[in-house]
Amino acid sequence: MKGKQIHSYITNAGISELNGLQKQALEINEKQQDVILYAPTGSGKTLAFLLPMLLNLKENIEGIQLLILSPTRELALQIDAVFKSLKSNFTSLVMYGGHSFSNERNSLMGKPSVLIGTPGRIVDHIQKQTVDLSQTSYVILDEFDKILEMGFHVEMEKIMNELKGVRKKFLVSATPNFEVPSFMKMLNPYRFGIEKVELGSKLKTFEILFDDPSEKMDVLKDLICQECHDITIIFCNHREAVERVSFFLQDNGILNSLYHGGLDQDERERALVKFRNGSVQYLVTTDLGSRGLDVEDVKHVIHYQLPTTEDVFIHRNGRTARMNKRGHSYIMKSRDQLLPDFFNSNAEILQVKITTEEQVPFPTEWLTLYVGAGKKDKVNKVDIVGFLGQKGKLSKGDIGLIHVLDKTAFVAVKRSKVKSVLKLIQNERIKGKKVKIAVSR
Repeated sequence: MKGKQIHSYITNAGISELNGLQKQALEINEKQQDVILYAPTGSGKTLAFLLPMLLNLKENIEGIQLLILSPTRELALQIDAVFKSLKSNFTSLVMYGGHSFSNERNSLMGKPSVLIGTPGRIVDHIQKQTVDLSQTSYVILDEFDKILEMGFHVEMEKIMNELKGVRKKFLVSATPNFEVPSFMKMLNPYRFGIEKVELGSKLKTFEILFDDPSEKMDVLKDLICQECHDITIIFCNHREAVERVSFFLQDNGILNSLYHGGLDQDERERALVKFRNGSVQYLVTTDLGSRGLDVEDVKHVIHYQLPTTEDVFIHRNGRTARMNKRGHSYIMKSRDQLLPDFFNSNAEILQVKITTEEQVPFPTEWLTLYVGAGKKDKVNKVDIVGFLGQKGKLSKGDIGLIHVLDKTAFVAVKRSKVKSVLKLIQNERIKGKKVKIAVSR
């Protein structure tokens, strides 16, 4: 029976076969109580911990059976997306800061079986007694090393003390070597996993050299214009550098989104929406974008500022060359700068030529429209597609990815159609309500 369930789940998710890590996780689930899984980005670890736990859930139990904790809202949402893609009979709910607390409280009335959230927000609900974890038998802590690194020790201890009937804990980490705090109450956990994903020929690494630090931004622009005409992530070490690089590229005609922890929730959401739906193909980010950022078909990763540790380097590169696709990693360094041993010793030197204005990448095919209504207004993806099709005269091929939030929504529309569609819908209503629709800032 379980074999049929697994086959059904992975078929729903569009996966033909499980990898070795995922198969091993299923086998271990049958034998072990507490497990530590270590695996880097790109290893398929989300399915490796979701599938075993999903098989443990019971349909005749009402309440939250599985609690999944994540260090960031982006990773929490990614886990939920993977869970929903399996199309099981169990419902899930995501909780995180910056999201409507009352909406989360109301959604709990639907009695989800799986609760996914950040430690701080889960503690908020525990303290306000809005969440009932008395039926919780299973706990997953994804990127547990990152949870500890971000200082959630107090929150984690409060959550673990709240859980009285846990039968199995599943800790997931990027690396195998970390100390499990005593409050986790894990006796002799079974450790397994992989330390590195061998990307082999899928990932090609280049060194981009410059003579003077004052040339660095120009060299970056020239690299983009020469080599990176596909989806690209540019990594910096600091928020200030992210903004400096992003504004420089923007001033030079290269459209991009910037993303770091100093942005408010709305700004971060807009940045990721535009990048995911293809409205911009360049994302300038801190290492916040190296984990839990689920964007398909990233072709290039540029290390504008060098990562400080091997772990960070692996996570950055893990954004590309995924699912057997090829990718490129570019290391920007001055000619006399020495690289740590963990950098790829087989990297090629790539000569970047000075470009002309005509070589700046063309604008993307898509543009993002902001819709001033969302889930709280009973507006969903089907409503938006129907509205833009009937009132805006768009075909299905003119409409791209749609992202519906509580009070707003974002939809990718063919750039060539935006002007005409905005004119056609300016006096129209969605579900009888006049809603602001404009090009997203």
